[in-house]
Amino acid sequence: MNTSESKIDVVHIARLARIAVDPAELPAYERDLAAIFAHFGELAALPTENVSATARVIPSTNVEREDVVTPGFEREAFLAGAPAVLQGMVRVPRILAEEEAS
Repeated sequence: MNTSESKIDVVHIARLARIAVDPAELPAYERDLAAIFAHFGELAALPTENVSATARVIPSTNVEREDVVTPGFEREAFLAGAPAVLQGMVRVPRILAEEEAS
């Protein structure tokens, strides 16, 4: 994305991220996002053809353990501690609002 030729739609990005943005902050967010996208462009230009897809900057080891089935909660005891139960399941509040048709 060439940010010098196209304007970043901060309002759209904020809506996708489900965050509220003060209209007074829009120019600052647009500048910040333009700088981030410019950095992505610099990274994309790096010669990475000969770099293995699994290369790491910091050495790491995979920690593995045997997959063993262990006893869990008894369903009735678990549901007894839940704040709300509906049809044998824990009832939780909705966290995402329904999208309105545009």
